[in-house]
Parts: sequence; structure tokens; C-alpha cells
Amino acid sequence: MKTIVIGGGPAGMMASCVRCEFSKVLLFEKNKELGKKLLLTGHGRCNVTNDCDTASFIKKVNSNGRFLTSSLNQFNSQDFISFLHDMKVDTTLEDNHRVFPASQKAETILNAFKQKLSEKNIELHLNEEVLSLIIEDSVCKGIRTKDTVYYADCIILCTGGMSYPSTESNGSGYELAKQAHHTIVECKPALCALNISQNWVKECMGITVKNVELKQNKLKVKGDLLFTHFGISGPMILNYSSQILRGSIHLDFLPQYTFEQLDELFRNEWNHTKQIQNAMTDLPLKVWSKFLEQCSIPKTVQACQISKNQRRKLVEACKNQIVTVTGPRSFNEAMVTKGGILTKEINPKTMESRICKNLKFAGEIIDVDAQSGGYNLQIAWTTGYAAGKL
Repeated sequence: MKTIVIGGGPAGMMASCVRCEFSKVLLFEKNKELGKKLLLTGHGRCNVTNDCDTASFIKKVNSNGRFLTSSLNQFNSQDFISFLHDMKVDTTLEDNHRVFPASQKAETILNAFKQKLSEKNIELHLNEEVLSLIIEDSVCKGIRTKDTVYYADCIILCTGGMSYPSTESNGSGYELAKQAHHTIVECKPALCALNISQNWVKECMGITVKNVELKQNKLKVKGDLLFTHFGISGPMILNYSSQILRGSIHLDFLPQYTFEQLDELFRNEWNHTKQIQNAMTDLPLKVWSKFLEQCSIPKTVQACQISKNQRRKLVEACKNQIVTVTGPRSFNEAMVTKGGILTKEINPKTMESRICKNLKFAGEIIDVDAQSGGYNLQIAWTTGYAAGKL
């Protein structure tokens, strides 16, 4: 039996390591080295997984979490940690169940996989791009590269998405999947910051506000918000960027107060001899100053001098600030891809195509994306494992 794995990233390396127990494996990577994107994860520290239970894990998946249930039952984060330990890679557990190599270096993970691939006699084809699939009567029988044709009993497509295009992650795998008549859900940047049209937001660049509540349609989330020169970022924005649509979002900068409580605070609890610009200590001065400008209130006026109408406008500015999302940042800044091969066309237990026999998928090429914290890499390990099994 012969298997061809296309893509030398996390999913492809895992699929190769598993598959080689049953089959001769040829691993194709269009770059000169394996794992180019892996080296960038976690700012080079490599947040390899998240050590939480399966139910908690699936809650962190933004798109098609249920699709992963079967594969996670086969190979979850605890299984992957054991897999690393078997390769003599020590790990360390940090906040929010995030797992890192003890070395704090992504190279440790990559080198361990390279060694395992070598020990298992995986046939590496580096710097050799797969240009097309060989498909006959809805059966995938092989691949074509620039100069050669290769035939195999199983093809596993693990080419990644479109994030980090500097690593040659350009969505070429989607074109291969289309050759097998698979549906590609529109790809968008995920785990990325958002562009905002309002200038006041950009003028607050570099400022972080904690515990901001964001609402758009049915989405309601809370977390820290970072102002940037183009819009907004921060953990909350990154984690939910794939769910936030273009258009208006509502920001509550003081969710710990109701409208009535905040109005009462403004009316009774301030030191009325203070200038209004110094009266609010729950918000950064720059942000508070922008709200005063929006309400046409001079910064130097005493707090006791503002009118009832001005006070209510301030409450509204703090509790229901509406800004306009013009779109996410580009794939150059996105950590993962939202979209990809339609999950309904993939067997969730084996990762095998329901359309084309002998073709499997793993990793970011599938329409599954999750929040930050090691979840996306675990999806690659999990789906790679499932695809590698017979």
C-alpha cells in the first residue's frame, strides 16, 4: 500500500507519522523545509494544544465544532501530550490550559517530528509542489507535480488555508479539492484584528480598555479591547473576529454598571468641583476625552455644571458606543482561515471524502476554525491523526 500526503505542516506531519504504520508514505511539501508556519505559532513559543476536556474544547471552536467530536474521541489533547512525551518532548502547562513545549521553542516540536519522520522512513519530497490530482471515475489515484506523476492508494490533502501567506500558504489546496468536485466555503481571515471607520478609535491607538462588552446581532462577548491605528484588536476581538460581520457593533465600555447606575454615579457620586475630564476614573483619559467631545462637553467644565441632557448623552456614549466594522485585517495578519472544504462532504471519523474515493483531508483546509489558545493546532493534530488511520 502507498499513501501520498500533500502538505508538510502539523496536520501533514501527523498524518504521515500515523499512516506509516500501515503504508509506505510519500510526504510532499512545496517549501524547502517542513513546518514553516509551525515555527511562527505562539510568537515562536508554539502553543501546541489546550489541555481541556472535549466538551470545553468544542465550545471554543467557532465553525463546525460538532464535526470534530468523533476525531477528538480518537485523539484529543491529552493523547497529543502523551505523543509528544513519547518523542521525548517535555511540555509545560500555562494559564487557561494552554500547553507549550518546556523549551518554549517551536523548533523543539518541529525537530521532534522531523526525527520521527526520519525514523519511520517517510519519503520526503521537499520543494516539490503538487499541481493536480489524478482522478478517474470519482476515485483519486495519484498526483502530478511539475515533472512527475505519482500513483497511490490514498491521498491525504493537508495544504493549510490562506493565513500567513509569507509561508506559501496561499489556498492552492482548495483548487486541488475542487478538482474532486468539493465545495469550498468562502475563505476569510480569522483570529485577526478589525478595521473600524471612526477616526476617534484610531486616535486612541495603543490604549487598552478592560472588560468591554461587544454586541452584534446574537453575538454578545466580553473582554479586553485594544485600540490600533486602523481599528480594534485584543484577545476578545481576535477570538470572535470570524463571527463579527461588517457593519455596526455596539460597545459597552462600562458593563459593570446599568444605564441607571451610571447615570446615578454621574449625578451623585462625583466630586463636583473636579473638571469633567478628571471625573471618570474607570476609563482611560484619552477614551473619556473622546466621549466628552462626542457629547460637545468642554473638558475643563466642572462636573456639577453639565446638564441632565449632557449627562444622559455621556451615559449613552459609555454604554452604547456604536462603531462601524469595515472588515477584518488581511490574511497577512490573520492567524487562521475561516472557511474551506465543506464539512458535510467529509466523513468526520476518517476524514475521507464523501465525494471522491481514496481522498482524505486534514488541518486548516477544512472549514473548522477555533479561538486562540492551542485549539487550532490541536485540530490539525486531531484531524491529521484521524486521516492517517486506516
